[in-house]
Amino acid sequence: MINLVCFGMGSIQVYFDIKNPRLKWTNIQNGLKNNSSAIWSLVIMLGVIFVFVLPFGMATLIPDSLGLPLIKYLVPAVLFVLAVVFAVVSYRIVIKKAPKRLTEIE
Repeated sequence: MINLVCFGMGSIQVYFDIKNPRLKWTNIQNGLKNNSSAIWSLVIMLGVIFVFVLPFGMATLIPDSLGLPLIKYLVPAVLFVLAVVFAVVSYRIVIKKAPKRLTEIE
């Protein structure tokens, strides 16, 4: 599941970099400083981590004495489905938008 989320985040970061490329810089430090694409991808990554980690952690803290064993299996299954959807949607966005944007950049 972590691989799928990381793949989706990588796709989102590629999309942001293609959408707002920083092509005019004189050295590496100038190219990396004040990069809004990196900041937005970091904010989205933190949100995605909370969406996937918080419910999983809360489900594992439910004691067995409450009689809710289904939740311990249902929450990871739902999160796995969400991770697959997130990875596929983010990949398709990049594949759809990147070729057109790359021709505009050139």
